[in-house]
Amino acid sequence: MKDYSGPKIIGGDFNLDLNIKSVQMFEDNGYKNLIKEFKIPTTRNEISWAKYENKQLFADFVFVSPDVKITNFSVPNNEISDHLPLILEFRM
Repeated sequence: MKDYSGPKIIGGDFNLDLNIKSVQMFEDNGYKNLIKEFKIPTTRNEISWAKYENKQLFADFVFVSPDVKITNFSVPNNEISDHLPLILEFRM
């Protein structure tokens, strides 16, 4: 992403835990981790937890470059999928 100028938003289903090196690498390269910054407790829900023995709290992330002006970020507890929706409101 270093080769691209302007604001950057990277998000999706990473299937990663909050405290592993792959997530830290985004932060080390100047990206804001919105899951961490907004203190989101989980991006998963009961649909996922009923399927597996290990309760995975995180899978989905949004990282933004510092020039993205965040208006709001939320992860509502909406059980229509095993992943909760990530809602980012921003302005350029």
